[in-house]
Amino acid sequence: MRILIVGAGAVGTVLATTLGGSHDIVLGSRRGPMQVHGAFPLSRRSARADAAVVTTRALDDVAEGHWDAVILTGAVSETEDVVAHISAAHPAPLFGTVSQVPSEIRRLRSLVGAERLVVLAPGFLAVRGESSAGTGYWVPPRSPLVTVSGAGAGTVRTWFTQAGTRAKVGELRDILAQAALTMPFMAELTILGGDWDRLARQPGRALAGAREARAAVGAPIRVAPPTWTVGLALRAVPTLVPFDFRTYAAEHFARQRRQTETLLEDWIEAGSATTPVLAELLVESRTTT
Repeated sequence: MRILIVGAGAVGTVLATTLGGSHDIVLGSRRGPMQVHGAFPLSRRSARADAAVVTTRALDDVAEGHWDAVILTGAVSETEDVVAHISAAHPAPLFGTVSQVPSEIRRLRSLVGAERLVVLAPGFLAVRGESSAGTGYWVPPRSPLVTVSGAGAGTVRTWFTQAGTRAKVGELRDILAQAALTMPFMAELTILGGDWDRLARQPGRALAGAREARAAVGAPIRVAPPTWTVGLALRAVPTLVPFDFRTYAAEHFARQRRQTETLLEDWIEAGSATTPVLAELLVESRTTT
């Protein structure tokens, strides 16, 4: 299979490396041709020295090619021109996105049609090291690298299976519900200046936001856990991840602030007047420097 992965960041590098052993993978980037070190699982640190070199190509050049699938790892709005061009030139490809933002998924569906749309929810955390170190990624035990939904989900799952990587087929509703559960906490984290320990001490507002977000996507939390148990769970996370999770979370979600705000906007719109906590988080996110 010829698969174009759009975006040479950490997520794109992990997908390109894991699929590259069994498929013809091209990593397309707006920054043009360059070489980046590939990805390695952090559970096997000895693989760091063996991380393959991945060559990226200019996105404008690869848009002219014939692809069996195109996977977007950035905002759909940033690559609409490429999607429209490939979709018009080659009616067969599947188009995937790792975005879990409802409005972005709807936008991609409008560009390529529901029958060609797949959503890939990453089940891993990826952290890019120095230029010579590659990208390390960690998948929680017994979890898939990605969960895939859409008409072509079974096909995409097979691609990962052929490459020796675990993937599963899921419902889009469940993918959106998972984002609705976790991302209000990341919005609060950004408002708190990236202080994970402070988030763990005061998770109440984020939990209330998660309840509103889950209701907005049609997957309400029937029985909310006590706030103190949520705090315990948050404090445990950095002890489970095999890298400096506190620094990673602070930096990653600061960079992703705009995407988080778009998620909040989507949930507020879907939830009508029943999202006061999400509205509060959105206002504070926009005004926090």
